[in-house]
Amino acid sequence: MLAIFALVVLTGVTIVAIAMKVLHVVVGEPRAQVFVLAAMWMPAFARFVATRTADRQWKSPFPLRRWGRPKWIVIVLPLATVTAIYLSAYAFASLGGVPRSPAAWAPRRVAVNVSSHDGRQL
Repeated sequence: MLAIFALVVLTGVTIVAIAMKVLHVVVGEPRAQVFVLAAMWMPAFARFVATRTADRQWKSPFPLRRWGRPKWIVIVLPLATVTAIYLSAYAFASLGGVPRSPAAWAPRRVAVNVSSHDGRQL
């Protein structure tokens, strides 16, 4: 199953990269947003393919039936976890004197980027 997952992710991201190169799309420009989101969702797509082909008996270690009570926790807990990780990384980098550069994406896109991340892992 892991081989299928890796193959689908690598193939999908390679296709996205080739399409961007052929179309002369650079990551920092607005046209790249669709390609970047497609690449970000590739692991979720690969998990879907792997569990539908190679490992049909696979069960989620965190099923919504058990971990989805109350229902809002399914959204809030991962979002809070990711936010805490990013904030602590920025805080430690700041304390350590790591130089920062401006974000590649506009500040108004940050909420969309964070909320559109799948967050699941294989």
